[in-house]
Amino acid sequence: MLQKEKALSISGHQPATEQIKSCPTLPELPGVVNQNLTETDVQKSLERLEKAEKRVQDFSRQFLEDEGQAESTIQNPFLTALQSSVTLKKFREMELPERPWLIEPLIRAGQIAMIYAKAGVGKTWFALQLALGLTRSGKIFGPFVSSGTYRVFYLDAEMSAREMQDRINSLAIQHDPEQFVLCSSELLAMQEQVIPNLTDSKWLEALKTYLKSKNFDVFVIDNLSSLTPGQDELKRIDWDMVNQWLIGLRRLGITTIIIHHAGKNGDQRGTSSREDQLDLSIRLEKLENRELTAFQVKFAKSRGLSGEQKKPFIVELRGDSEGKIIFQHKSINDDILAQIIFMASQGATQKEIAGTINLNQSSGSRRINRALRDGLLIKNGNSYELTELGKGMTAGLSEGDF
Repeated sequence: MLQKEKALSISGHQPATEQIKSCPTLPELPGVVNQNLTETDVQKSLERLEKAEKRVQDFSRQFLEDEGQAESTIQNPFLTALQSSVTLKKFREMELPERPWLIEPLIRAGQIAMIYAKAGVGKTWFALQLALGLTRSGKIFGPFVSSGTYRVFYLDAEMSAREMQDRINSLAIQHDPEQFVLCSSELLAMQEQVIPNLTDSKWLEALKTYLKSKNFDVFVIDNLSSLTPGQDELKRIDWDMVNQWLIGLRRLGITTIIIHHAGKNGDQRGTSSREDQLDLSIRLEKLENRELTAFQVKFAKSRGLSGEQKKPFIVELRGDSEGKIIFQHKSINDDILAQIIFMASQGATQKEIAGTINLNQSSGSRRINRALRDGLLIKNGNSYELTELGKGMTAGLSEGDF
């Protein structure tokens, strides 16, 4: 700052040439200057002074411009951000880390995912299976595998604490309980604590700080409606604050899984802008006429998944030998085949099978022949019987389903 003031004082002085020109003329200086000093000598001195003054002014102007730019950069973080832009050449050469799989092939680190369905389909069951499975390396269900041990924070604002406890205890999935942290709104209310609210900026800041300081990898929100009281689900502006907060968590590398309700049309309820920043949007649809809880999993949005990985599939919740719940994964084709061989074992004709499952008869016939080859059915005269393998495939189906 002292240099700046010095430069200002230099540039603000009366020009040196003007000061000299105001001095007495040569004839008026008898005895003051050397009598041998000619007017030419004075003129040359004036010219040298003018050049010197110009250099000082140029220096002062450049100094002030440089310092002004430095100050504007310090005072303007937006300009600083823009000056960090890179050329396409440099961008292409940058070594950028790939986001690793947390659940392969489903969810990557730092992604924002939404799981939505109508009431009673199985949203929380599905979320708990994924969340618990993430706490240790290994298979979660079907083709989905946890690639490591991850810390999970589960924020529940809907279920009673007892019901949540029962569900967690009933799942057979192998997990590390030390890596799973549950925050239950009901437990907080019982302790007369403040209740989580994602429409409150103080809660958003507290959650962000807590997740970061405790090194959580995964954050599960169950569910969005319960945690955003008073918010108009149809208005984008009401969602913007939460949306920006979620993006902030993504930048920290935290994976967020949001549980939400579906509307009457089956799509996620509320403004479509919720899906703008989602990497993954998973829709669960209940399969009717099943003895077991079963639903179809569809991908409404699947950033980063390949063609095969985006195909819908079936999930059935079955009991194991110890009475625990296991998740069984089926492809859509496997589910159709299960229905065909079950109906065939119940004495249904190929015409009846085709009409019920909406297939042509030749397609139904080919699948029955395939089931015979694969050891799912055996033929006994004109009827079919399920093998043990076939019984396992059709578990949960009953005569009244068709």
